[in-house]
Amino acid sequence: MNIHQVIAFVEHSKKCKDFKKAHEHYYLVHCFCTIENKQQSPWQIGYYSRETERIVSFTAGKEVLQGEEDETFTKQGHVPALDAGKIKVSLEDALAKAEDFRQRSYNAESVTKTIIILQTIDDVPVWNVTLVTHAFSLLNVRVHAGSGKVISTIADSVLNLGQRT
Repeated sequence: MNIHQVIAFVEHSKKCKDFKKAHEHYYLVHCFCTIENKQQSPWQIGYYSRETERIVSFTAGKEVLQGEEDETFTKQGHVPALDAGKIKVSLEDALAKAEDFRQRSYNAESVTKTIIILQTIDDVPVWNVTLVTHAFSLLNVRVHAGSGKVISTIADSVLNLGQRT
């Protein structure tokens, strides 16, 4: 399934319809999954409410499962909506761009896990792909989900995460 089909699968499910009927102020903000050992996890489709400042995710497995409402941790004051109509680039294309970056700049590093978030950053729909390597490097590639242009590439170490402010 492509990401549009996944979103539609979730939004047409009884669980999501019932939730959105009771919580009309929630809106689509992200799609999340991981890849590990060549196995992709089920997509988690997230919805956010400015009123409650909470997020709820629906997991798109064989059936749609609703998660608990959680707090959000954002520096923007709110989580921006994800406009699915602006998504033109496939997950496969975004992953290919991330792999191209790894091969060009870090070809000795092998990937143990891939973390994928489709979200809005600075009013742009973005495939935010993070490759975690055996050497504990984090290779992050952000791809414009509308144009396919690589917006940014960053390499860091997992060991530096606790040192950030």
